[in-house]
Amino acid sequence: MLPEIYTYGHREHQGLTFHPETGVLWSNEHGALGGDELNIIKPGLNYGWPLASYSLNYDGTPVTELTDTLREGMELPVHHWTPAIAPSGLAFVVGDNYPGWDGNVFSGSLVQRMLNRSVIEDNRVIHDEKLLVNIGRVRTVKVGPDGFLYILTEDTGLLVRLLPVS
Repeated sequence: MLPEIYTYGHREHQGLTFHPETGVLWSNEHGALGGDELNIIKPGLNYGWPLASYSLNYDGTPVTELTDTLREGMELPVHHWTPAIAPSGLAFVVGDNYPGWDGNVFSGSLVQRMLNRSVIEDNRVIHDEKLLVNIGRVRTVKVGPDGFLYILTEDTGLLVRLLPVS
């Protein structure tokens, strides 16, 4: 691999962020028909696309002739979404602004038109929760300087600051 290539085997990155406490680089990316991924990005690794995937082509046929998602020399995703959420934007929440959500990661969803909360434990997703269902195609998810989540939709034109309720 050429030294200027950090990683390879990705289909389509949508969100990329460093965990604010650990400094670990995370990304979410589109599959085709399902198989959207959440990955921890490490230099020099092969993330498998298109040889190893949980995704199908849009016509329902396999992306690869191989049915094995675990291939030698290729990284498995931390998590995958099937059916697809079409992830976009990615942000970690740390601190006490959102009780019970410290360390959770949030992905926008273009196709399911919502915000997805993934509970992370030991770098694994143990639970997903759909938030703001039908708000619109969530394009961007960021944590603002005030520590609150901001969500931007592309079709409904909303900019939302997510505040906790008691």
